[in-house]
Formats: sequence, C-alpha cells, structure tokens
Amino acid sequence: MDLFLYFISVYNTLMKIAFIAATAFTIYLIRLKKPYCTTYEPLKDSFPHFLYLLPLAGVLTLVIHSDFTVFEMTWSYSVWLEAFAIMPQLYLLQKLGEVENITSNYIVTLGL
Repeated sequence: MDLFLYFISVYNTLMKIAFIAATAFTIYLIRLKKPYCTTYEPLKDSFPHFLYLLPLAGVLTLVIHSDFTVFEMTWSYSVWLEAFAIMPQLYLLQKLGEVENITSNYIVTLGL
C-alpha cells in the first residue's frame, strides 16, 4: 500500500512491483496451471481460515499497534496475518500424519 503513498527510490519501487508480480504469478501457477493445480486436495484442506486466522489477526491488530491510523492498522493486520499463515499448513501436516523431507525443511526454515 505504501507503494502508492510514498516514493523512496526507484530501486525500492521496482522491487515492490517485482515482489507483487512474482506473488501473482505464483498464485496463478498454484491455482490454474497444470500440473500444479491438480495436486490440490480440497477434502484434506479443511482448516477454518475465516473462523480462526482472520479474527485472531484482527484482535491482535486492535491490541498491538504503534499508531491508530488506517495505514498502520492495515500494515499491522497484514503482519499478524502473515505470522499465522503457517497454521493451515501445520494443521494439514498433522491431519495427514506424514511429512516429506522437503516439506519439513520448509516448515523449519519458516520458523527460523
């Protein structure tokens, strides 16, 4: 959001645009591009996101923030949501009962 509000440098702006483009491309690959989209199993992915993650991030945003402005609250909400984003993955791994080596390495790396 600060991409539209503050100009720091050309490098900073280009890196933010590259990050947004890479994220959009990753979402496209995971959701629409074969063979990646065929590996998704919606029956096993049953974590209640709207019941736990979004309200928890909202409550923590209201309790822990540095300033009570729209920009600060939006930024704080995104930080809390990103911190809890691993929970559905952990829930799925616990539900399946088995973890591949690459997945366990990914989870440990996220925790570092």
